[in-house]
Amino acid sequence: MAATPAPAADGAAAPSRSRADLVSWAILLLYVAVLLLLSWKRWGNPLGDVGLDLTVASGWLDGVLPYRDVRYWYGPLGIGVLATAFAVLGSHLWVAMLVGLAQTALIAELTRRLARRWLPVPATLGVVAVVLSIGFSGTLSNFTMPHTFAATTGLIALLFALLALSHERFALAGLAVGATALSRPEFFAFGVAAVGGAAFGAWRQGGFAAALRESAKAVGTTLLVAVPVLGFFAIEAGAYRVFFENIFPLEFLRTVGATFEHDQHPFDLPSVGTLLVRGAVLAIAVWVFMAAWSIVAAHRAEERVVLPGSPVRILGGAVVAIVVGMGLAVLGGDAGQPVSLVKSDATRFIFAMTALPAVGLGMLLVAARAWLRKDASPLATDYAGPADVAADGAVDGDAVISNAPRAADSSGWVAAGALIAAAAACSLRSYAQFSTDVYGTYYAAPVVVLAGILLYRLVAARPSIQGGRLAVPVVFALAAATLSAHAYLGLYRDFSKEVTTPNGSFIADAAAGDNMNAAFRRLAELGVQPGERIVAMPQEPGFYFLTGARPALYDSTFLPGVLATREDDEAAADALLTGEGVPRQARPVDGETYVPPRLVIETNWNFALWGFDRQGVDVNRALHRAVVDNYDVVGRFGDTQTLPPKLSLGRAFTIYELR
Repeated sequence: MAATPAPAADGAAAPSRSRADLVSWAILLLYVAVLLLLSWKRWGNPLGDVGLDLTVASGWLDGVLPYRDVRYWYGPLGIGVLATAFAVLGSHLWVAMLVGLAQTALIAELTRRLARRWLPVPATLGVVAVVLSIGFSGTLSNFTMPHTFAATTGLIALLFALLALSHERFALAGLAVGATALSRPEFFAFGVAAVGGAAFGAWRQGGFAAALRESAKAVGTTLLVAVPVLGFFAIEAGAYRVFFENIFPLEFLRTVGATFEHDQHPFDLPSVGTLLVRGAVLAIAVWVFMAAWSIVAAHRAEERVVLPGSPVRILGGAVVAIVVGMGLAVLGGDAGQPVSLVKSDATRFIFAMTALPAVGLGMLLVAARAWLRKDASPLATDYAGPADVAADGAVDGDAVISNAPRAADSSGWVAAGALIAAAAACSLRSYAQFSTDVYGTYYAAPVVVLAGILLYRLVAARPSIQGGRLAVPVVFALAAATLSAHAYLGLYRDFSKEVTTPNGSFIADAAAGDNMNAAFRRLAELGVQPGERIVAMPQEPGFYFLTGARPALYDSTFLPGVLATREDDEAAADALLTGEGVPRQARPVDGETYVPPRLVIETNWNFALWGFDRQGVDVNRALHRAVVDNYDVVGRFGDTQTLPPKLSLGRAFTIYELR
C-alpha cells in the first residue's frame, strides 16, 4: 500500500524548496543556539528523579542488573542508551547531558520529518520551534536532563512509528512500537493507538482484509523487539518482580497512584468543562489573529478581505463550547475552575500548550465521523489550491495535502489515522495538566504537529488571503516565544548557583544550590569512595551517581508507596542494619561480616502531592527510625524542620554517619 504522490508543480519548484530548507535550518539552528545559551546546565535536577536513571545506568556497567538488583520504574530502553554512552565515554554527568542534547536534536528532526509529510517548510519550522521550546522547559520534564530518559526514548520511538506509518510501512512501525514497550508504559499505549488508527485508515483505503494484514505486520515486529528483551529480564529477576513490582508497580499505584494522577486526568465534569473552555479560547485567539492578518494584508494589497474560515461557524462554535464548558463546571461543583485555570495559563505564558489536548481529542471525533461517513481523510484537502502547496508539501515525492481535489478520495487515511489516534491518546494522558510542569512535555509533539496541520488547512483553503501561509509560522513562533518566556522569565532566572560534584556540575536556584554544595563538600570530607554503599532517601538518587557511590538497598528512591506496608518498611530497616535481604551487590563476600552502610543522606520532602506528610512521620517510619537510632548527625544543610513547597527538590539535607 503506497502513499499517494503529490502532483508535480513545475521544474522550478525544487530549487525554491531547497532554498527554503536551507533558510529554515539556519533559523532553527540560531533558535537552538539561543535556547542553549539561556539554559546552559539548567536542565533539570540530576539529584532528583533523573538521578535514578543515571545511577541505575552506571551501576549496570558494574553488574548491578536493573529490576533484579535495583528497583527501576520504567522499561530498560532509556537506561540502556545511557549505559551504552557511559560504557563508551565514561560515567560522567556531561555524558548524560550529551545524550540528552542528542535526543533533543533527534526529537526535533523526527518532528520536522513528520510535519513535512503535510506541511510546507515555514509551517514546519514553526511546529519544530514549539516542540523545542517545550523541550527546553526549565522543569524536571525537559528533554535534555529529563524526569526519565525512558520518556525521551519513548517519544523518539513514537515519532519514528508515526513517520513510518505516514509512509504506510506497518512492519517498520512495529519495530518502533516494540521500542515504546521498552520505555514507559504509556508510550506503548500511544504506539498501539497509532497502529490502531492506521489500521482503520487501511480499512478505509483497502478494506478489512488489508487492514488485518498490515496490522499483523506491525504486531509481529513489535513482539520481535519487545519479547526477547523483556523476557531476558523476566528470566533474570522474575516476571512478577519485573512487571508488577517495577514497570507497573501495583502496590505503589494502589497506595498513591489515584492521588497523584488525579490532577492530570481527573475525568470529572469541571476538568472536562475546562478543556472545552481552553480549546474554545485558543480557537478564538488564533482566529482573531488570522483575521487581523488577513485584513491588514488585504488592505496593503488593496484587495477584498477574505477571512480564514467562517466567523459564524468558528466563533459561534467556540462560544457554544465555552457555555457548555462552564455549564459542566457548574454541574460538577467547581464553577470557577475554567476561568481560574485559563487565567493562570495566560499569566504563566503556557496557554499555547495547555489547550492542545482539545485539538487532539476534538480531531479524534472529527476523524471518527469522517470514517463512518466514508468521507475523505480529515487531513486531506477538498480544494484545488495553488501549485506551491503541492511543491512545498512534498517530501520524497509524497504528500497527504496536495493541490488536487480530494473530497471523494480515500488515500491519506493511514497517515491521518495514525497521527490523530496518537495525538488523541497523548492528549488524554494528561489533558487536565498538559503543561511543561508535568509529564505533558513528553506527550506534546504529535499534538503540536496536528495543530500545525489544522491551522495550515485553515489558510491553505483560502489562497486569496495575502500572505496567509506566512501567518502560520508566525502563530507558532508566538507560541514558542511565550513558552520560552515561561521558562526563562519564570524559572531559569532563579537558576544562578553552580553546583560542583565529584562527577560533574550543574546550575540550580541559589537557595538550594548553596545547600547542595555544602552537602557535597561534607561528603567529600567524609571520604565517600567510588563504589561505596550508602543510602540516600527519600528521593535524591542522584547522590549515588554524582559521588560515584552505589545504593546499599534494593530501592534507590523511597516515595510514599515504595515501602507500601508496615512490613515492607520494617524489612527495609532490617536490611539496612543486618543485611538480611539486601541485593547481591551489597552482600558481604565469603568469610566477611555484613557492615551497615557508613553514610545516610536524608532530604526534607513534602509529600502532600501523594496524600502524605513527610519522611519519618507517615512515610518510611521504621527506616527513618533505624537511621536515627544507629547513626549520628554529621551535617545539616538548610532548614530541615520546615516542610518545603510541594515538589521542591534538594533544599535541605541531613547527613548521618554510622556509630
